[in-house]
Amino acid sequence: YGFGTPKMVHVVYIVKLLVLYVVGGLFVATATSGLGPFWDVAAWWPELIVYEKLILWTVLLETLGLAGSWGPLAAHFKPMTGGFRYWARPDTIRLPPWPDKVPFTRGDRRTVGDVALYLAVVAVAVAALVAPTVTRTGVDLVNPVLLLTLIGLLIVMGLRDKVVFLAARSEQYLPALVFFAVLGPVDLVIALKLLIVTVWIGAGVSKFGRHFSRVVA
Repeated sequence: YGFGTPKMVHVVYIVKLLVLYVVGGLFVATATSGLGPFWDVAAWWPELIVYEKLILWTVLLETLGLAGSWGPLAAHFKPMTGGFRYWARPDTIRLPPWPDKVPFTRGDRRTVGDVALYLAVVAVAVAALVAPTVTRTGVDLVNPVLLLTLIGLLIVMGLRDKVVFLAARSEQYLPALVFFAVLGPVDLVIALKLLIVTVWIGAGVSKFGRHFSRVVA
């Protein structure tokens, strides 16, 4: 309930989750992989490419500002969407992580080049979702060339602006994208299991501290 948010706001979040992520994500993942209708769960449930594309769909939504950091519970009121409305616009604020150490990253204003870089990240994420699959060890997977391109663009974007890098949840999804690009199906499943356990244990441990009682609330 937080700071007294109207209950209607929580309903908006639930609707967004169901429509944009569950229905939208599963529709895109199955329709672009030739796996039939998304409501036929038995047809796609064991397919690794569906997991890959759901991760890519999540990365795309986060990069657009439509996922975790969206709406009133993330201090976005009017309008509820920040994200691409600022990151795709020149002369908005950016925060390079190491401006004195990394060449060509100084400054706190977004340039046309930064906007182009951001739009390239979005475009490659979309391309990875809809491009034809590549068969590796008898399993259909996302094209690794597109994944490696997306990884490189995310890293370069992060050196120019850590805000967009963190908003895309790169600390969680970049390792997954690397696994998608370089590992075979069996090793990929093992690596993804290790990653998700590491992320959630890290998320839990990070809550221990003086603020713990507020975290629980």
